[in-house]
Amino acid sequence: MDYGREEKFWRLFQAEIWRVLALGKDKQQWDALKKKMASEGQYRVLKVMQAVEPQMADVGFGMRYFWLTSVVNGRKYPPLAPEMGGSARWNQRVLSEQYRAPLEIHSAHEAPCNDIVQNPAINDCSFVASLINIKNKVPASLRIMSPMPSLYNLNLHFNGASNRLVQVDLAELRNRPSVISNDPLDAIFENAYLQVKNDSSFNYCGSNTAVDTFLLNGFIPEICKSDKSTFSKICKLFRSSACLISIGTGASVTDPQFLINHDYPVMDLTEDNLLVIRDPLNSQKVWNLQERAFFENFQVAYLNWNPALLFAKHQVQHFKYDITKSNTSSSPIDKPVFEIQNNSDKPEPAWILLERHINTSAIESDKCYVDETSYDLLPGYSGNGSNMGFHLLKLNLQPQEHKLVVCHSDISANYSLHFHHVSNLIQVHKFDKCKVLVSVQDEWNATDDCGPFSNSCYYMNPTFELIVRSTEQTTHYVNIQLISSGCALVNAQVFYLDDRELARPILFDSRYEEKIHCRRAIPLATNTSYQIVCSSYKKDNNSTFQLTVINSSRPQALHLKRIYPQFGPYKYRERRDFKWSPNSNRKKFTLSSNFTTAFQLRILRLQFSPALSIRVNVFTTDTKQSVVENKCFSTAPRHGLVISDAFISSRQSLTLLIEKDGPSQMLDETLMRLEVGSEFQIAIDEL
Repeated sequence: MDYGREEKFWRLFQAEIWRVLALGKDKQQWDALKKKMASEGQYRVLKVMQAVEPQMADVGFGMRYFWLTSVVNGRKYPPLAPEMGGSARWNQRVLSEQYRAPLEIHSAHEAPCNDIVQNPAINDCSFVASLINIKNKVPASLRIMSPMPSLYNLNLHFNGASNRLVQVDLAELRNRPSVISNDPLDAIFENAYLQVKNDSSFNYCGSNTAVDTFLLNGFIPEICKSDKSTFSKICKLFRSSACLISIGTGASVTDPQFLINHDYPVMDLTEDNLLVIRDPLNSQKVWNLQERAFFENFQVAYLNWNPALLFAKHQVQHFKYDITKSNTSSSPIDKPVFEIQNNSDKPEPAWILLERHINTSAIESDKCYVDETSYDLLPGYSGNGSNMGFHLLKLNLQPQEHKLVVCHSDISANYSLHFHHVSNLIQVHKFDKCKVLVSVQDEWNATDDCGPFSNSCYYMNPTFELIVRSTEQTTHYVNIQLISSGCALVNAQVFYLDDRELARPILFDSRYEEKIHCRRAIPLATNTSYQIVCSSYKKDNNSTFQLTVINSSRPQALHLKRIYPQFGPYKYRERRDFKWSPNSNRKKFTLSSNFTTAFQLRILRLQFSPALSIRVNVFTTDTKQSVVENKCFSTAPRHGLVISDAFISSRQSLTLLIEKDGPSQMLDETLMRLEVGSEFQIAIDEL
């Protein structure tokens, strides 16, 4: 076969499939290339083009994302089976001519796993342990083929796909250390592994067997910390053949036979329940491990479950995690949330695996997790997550049950969420949070960051009107979350909209919580207007925040919008600060307007004093006719005495009389404020 001529056509195929499936371009050039393949007699390439063509029927964002995430360290690993990869390199122009000679290769089924030994020059004991385990029990799960004597195509499982095409040129195996094995295929798998995990460098800091086994054959990874039940669990699982098992040491061991931070594959189980393990560095070092020795020397058990034996169905959801949007707090509101529902009439198991795509910026302390969350979307995760780039959640779904799961990551990265289940009546989709919540973004600034409830100017804080609309007059219990982008201590308080003096909070909550303040089960009547005041304990100028109201009963519509109640619903606003006149308990102002207008008054003590009682009256200046009448003194409300829905006629003058109770010298230095909001301009003159 003329590999050189065929290689040219494989390169044309590579360019076109990337153009259509990754870049989302039209198929015109693809169709023309198919005709050219037929006319040139390139039937091997044409057959592959015809096989992948169904993927092009609907090239949406999901398909493009799947292909665009093929790139790792600048190399493309497209989702193609080995037989579809072709004889041209995806990441290198031309194969070296001197390495086009054939190499003797055994099938993955033939070479005994006991002949596989880790090369001391490469710190990849976890890979070697994985390879030993796989070839010991499930060698057919390794997928590899050679389209030409000097090139090998194989599939590895990463970045959300079970068929990422990795190619190994025999030239890459010359003059470099590799795994010691009778089967040259093992060195090819190791080269592919290091190519993906470490940019082809054998100066490697290591991994763990659970992660590496998943990379090689897609078996679901799980890590179990050593405890009293671990040893018996390992024995039981080994007999079931449902998973591959390795065990790992930590930073210290009690028996010097074992190496620290080293993985050992479990090869067998004796009749008297001893684990047969071997050292990846030496095939002659085999131990029959007792339970006590296991507890004294090994910290973890690495399990890799065979999904083909446990589950019939597999669904995947892909997403990009952005910490700038999703990590402002511990709340699930801004994190990726997915819904899984069991539409069958019997309980169904479901395993959910969160997989972080290969990310060179990730460090050992970076964790991720997937966990259940309620439809109230309240913070609640109490686990530690996983720092290996994977996290497994096991669920049991009751008949007709729906559950939500939330994903978290310490770093920005691409992720895939794998759902493994038995029944085809299990449905999975990204959860539409708009079904249960309404949310607004805003900020505190110098004019409306007015401190906690105890401050006189608390009412000037950002305020939002909330209505739960419904055809029925009922009570709904809503949850409220106020999330600050900074580290401020924040609080959200709920009042009726007509409570302009903020004197009657609904279920008053005095707590100020760092970053996120949650209010649970606030009773709200439908079709009633409420106001939510968002405050920060200390000034946090120019800090953004998010206010979210959640009603998990869903059908009722939530309406939330910013309002400015300080001056009422009026566009003209006047403010006067004043002190009491010496030896006087009275303060007078005249109000006048060129137009008839409604107005609102607020009389506020800027320094809180519970001893201050006031009386406010408004009357026409000329006839002394009462407009607002109060005969009794009352304690001045903390956030001001408000008189609303008053009117002044065109070219009329009103007198505002403010009186304090008690001796004339009392509270002379108390600073007061008068605020007037009106539809048309009102002039204020102090008498």
